[in-house]
Amino acid sequence: MRDKDIFYVYLYLDPVDLQPFYVGKGKGKRRYFHLKGNKFNLHFDRKIKKIQKEGLEPLIIIYQDQLIEEDAFALEKELIVFYGRKDLGLGTLYNMTDGGEGISGFSHSDETKNAIRIAHMGVLKSEESKKNMRKPKSEEHKKNMRKPKSEEHKKAISTALTGMPLSEEHKKAMSIARTGVSTGPCSEKRKKAISIANKGRPSSRKGISTGPLSEEHKKNMSLAHKGKPAHNKGIPMKEEQKAKLSAVLKGKSQSEEQKKATSIAIKESWRIRKEKLNEVK
Repeated sequence: MRDKDIFYVYLYLDPVDLQPFYVGKGKGKRRYFHLKGNKFNLHFDRKIKKIQKEGLEPLIIIYQDQLIEEDAFALEKELIVFYGRKDLGLGTLYNMTDGGEGISGFSHSDETKNAIRIAHMGVLKSEESKKNMRKPKSEEHKKNMRKPKSEEHKKAISTALTGMPLSEEHKKAMSIARTGVSTGPCSEKRKKAISIANKGRPSSRKGISTGPLSEEHKKNMSLAHKGKPAHNKGIPMKEEQKAKLSAVLKGKSQSEEQKKATSIAIKESWRIRKEKLNEVK
């Protein structure tokens, strides 16, 4: 997927009560554009200015990224329905539409461009406007763009997303976005975090009996592990493990099939070892 085809859906949250008050879709730095003023949605613009007047800034979070435009539009509409529009008395959002509008990359025809050019001919910008256009972004603004999320911000994101149901379309979009993305091996820190998070939770497969493995399943497992070294290769077995294994196997006898398979495995192991010794000689 090309960068210009990647979109995200974002939320504006009130920093005081953490209530979402706007849902949008975009790419790049689109989510910050509303902070410069929005003459097309005055209620939304006044809400932002009211927050800023109190010395705060609205919390802007990306709800979902790595989306194609169609999926971003669909998710935007879904979130607007979920949180509800304020103008319709259905919720807290200052959105004036149900979402899903607009065409990214839209270009005016030459006739329209010419008409716009003629309409603006002779219209002079005030010195104040020119000054504002030339004014560089403050260091504080640049710092806020780069700084990591605070615990309060993370909590706001968690609160906003809690209870949000995912549609099948949304799940599919997330699956497509993550296809082929490798997170690499789990670090010890991550393993510990997963263990703590799952502690006390019942297994998702508890009570589900799969029965004996089919021959096809066994074959697939064998192919998947072929050529890979054993995870415990070179690691001596602990005495505790030996004792447990001995206790489990005590009194159990192997079937003829198991004995045959064990015999074949041992013979094959010795054959490989013998070949390696001959190569050394």
